Amino acid sequence: MALSGHFDLPARAGVVEQVTYIGHDSCSYCNEPGEVVKTGARGHVMTFPFRNTASGHAKPRTAEEVKIHSFNALERNTAVSCSVACS
Repeated sequence: MALSGHFDLPARAGVVEQVTYIGHDSCSYCNEPGEVVKTGARGHVMTFPFRNTASGHAKPRTAEEVKIHSFNALERNTAVSCSVACS
């Protein structure tokens, strides 16, 4: 059992079975939905805006929410987002 690890973003997404590390709900710290920002004629990036909070993030994810999302994904055999799992 691994207790700790250091991963780059693609590896972290694989370890936590995240659909993608650049998706709308890909912040592993909080429930911040990402915003797509166009960077050029053919380019764009996913951004997570700074919030005026103590941490600069939106509402942090709790262990219970992560567990609920995990069980929902297992039951449905599909990825879930907060908009699905939190309802």
